Amino acid sequence: MTRKLLFQLGVIIFGSGLMTAQVGIGTSNPQHQLDVAGNVRVRDLSSTGLDLTGTTTNGLLRKTELGGGIIKENNKKEIRLTPTKLSLGEYDLDTVIPDNDSGGNRFYNNLDLDILGTNKDITLLTVFNTGGKVSITGLKDGSHGRRVIIYNAGTANMSFEQDSPESLPQNRILTLANASRSTSGQGFCELVYDENGGDDALGRWFIIKFQE
Repeated sequence: MTRKLLFQLGVIIFGSGLMTAQVGIGTSNPQHQLDVAGNVRVRDLSSTGLDLTGTTTNGLLRKTELGGGIIKENNKKEIRLTPTKLSLGEYDLDTVIPDNDSGGNRFYNNLDLDILGTNKDITLLTVFNTGGKVSITGLKDGSHGRRVIIYNAGTANMSFEQDSPESLPQNRILTLANASRSTSGQGFCELVYDENGGDDALGRWFIIKFQE
């Protein structure tokens, strides 16, 4: 075998070894092809998407907070943003015409709290100018995992109706009590949205905490 052939064979073997080598940054004992001990910053990420692999036994990265309220979960390629702080806002119920007024009890169907607009980053919403008793049958623009706390600042009761047909299915509220829930004057109701909620899987708001 000539020296030239031996040299070429050596280059191939050496190059092949480089391709399968494990590289460590911040560690002298890398456990993967690229093992980084510390924070990672990626610049000019390709628009084709992002996929992360965790180190759990089933190879999934489970609900990892990346900072700024960004969540990466279960190797899904999309990254979602969730509210992480208790942000405060106000809502004037006098600006909304009730859908029905029965004996001083005002009913609001598909109530628009503007949670896609002015209140998109609001977690705790103080509702005032309620006047007499108020009944809410549904809330608009729920998105999966969206959480909102409604604080009744009025002295009259505020009720949340159980799966009321007066609102669109995807806007309805499940009280988890098979009946309406009502504050005794001032109180609060904490709700979270499930995009697959309800028997029809069209989505529902669930009451997860209630203070009468």
